Amino acid sequence: MFKFIARRILQSIIVLFVITTVTFFMVHAAPGDPFSAERKMPEHIKQRLMEHYGLDKPEIVQYFHYVGSLLKGDLGPSHVETRSVNRIIGTTFPVSLELGSWALLIALGIGLPVGIIAAVFRNTLADYIPMSMAMIGICLPTFVLGPVLALIFGVWLGWFNVSGWFIPADRVLPALTIGLVYAAIIARITRGGMLEVLNQDFIRTAKAKGVPFPRIIFFHTLKGGLLPVISFLGPALAGIISGSFVVETIFQIPGMGRQFVQSAFNRDYALVMGTVIVYACLIIVANLLVDIVQVILNPRLRFEDS
Repeated sequence: MFKFIARRILQSIIVLFVITTVTFFMVHAAPGDPFSAERKMPEHIKQRLMEHYGLDKPEIVQYFHYVGSLLKGDLGPSHVETRSVNRIIGTTFPVSLELGSWALLIALGIGLPVGIIAAVFRNTLADYIPMSMAMIGICLPTFVLGPVLALIFGVWLGWFNVSGWFIPADRVLPALTIGLVYAAIIARITRGGMLEVLNQDFIRTAKAKGVPFPRIIFFHTLKGGLLPVISFLGPALAGIISGSFVVETIFQIPGMGRQFVQSAFNRDYALVMGTVIVYACLIIVANLLVDIVQVILNPRLRFEDS
């Protein structure tokens, strides 16, 4: 297990280094600069600003300077706002984390029970109806579902605010927008995983020996049936994070996703780099945890990977 985790950590460090390098040069290759605006800035002022932030130096020099600061935990100053990138992310990250956590709870809370019920009662209405709804949910993107939910529950019914992040009720619509889409995917994956295990010989043997069906489901089927769901949680977290870019913009949530979109429009190099690195770290850590949980549940993977 130790070698397995060490190998995964080493791979994660390499991936993070590649992401940082590629993102740095892609951001600097984009047209314009942080001080390009609709109102033209006097050239001498722009030059002073470029010198102040070190943007007048060659890109390779800027890159090594950025990596050196990054190793110290310093993401640098924002080129547009008056705060540092560390402070901006420290303010916006808890909002995105809360939104993602609620969305993940909704996805698991709806998707797992629906998928289990559909597998247990396969080829019945309890299977056909939820799986049809799940297919609709998979085909419905967040940028469509979000405005629809805001229109119905915010404008027509007036139950929730259509934008903002002030009261607990403001979490409902954005979390539902992300969570329902992933609940649909998790439901179908859970159904498939459960059906695969239910068709195994040891399940038929347990039934023949008279083991109660609820015990077969909860003690013999769930462990193997949920392995595909656990495998999906890593990419799901990535999707929830990337989906928050759209949802936070739609509902005007002061999270890191919305900040990332604004920084891209403003060509704020340091803030774009900071948010990308934080998101990359979250996804890498999530995938690492998923790999570890998979090995715990299925030790054979440890030897297949070696």
